[in-house]
Amino acid sequence: MKDKDIEIAHHKEMIRFLNKKLYGRSKESLVDKNQLSLFEIDITELIDEDLEEVEEEVSYRRKKRPKGRKKAVLENFPEYELHYTLEGEHRACPC
Repeated sequence: MKDKDIEIAHHKEMIRFLNKKLYGRSKESLVDKNQLSLFEIDITELIDEDLEEVEEEVSYRRKKRPKGRKKAVLENFPEYELHYTLEGEHRACPC
């Protein structure tokens, strides 16, 4: 009976660990420090340099459209009202 309790506790611990590993917080790392490099330069130095260069100041001015353009176009059209009355079966909703 004691062996079963130990085995159950071991399985519960494995499940907890694997769930944490699968669904827990994770950090993306680009370089494994233990991995050998194929290049002569150290890639971690390049990553640090890239992070420093990310901060840029971008400034520009937007081209603003002239106001009142739509109103000027619509003034050329006549204004009138239309009233529609539905008859018969079209008055009721088919739902």
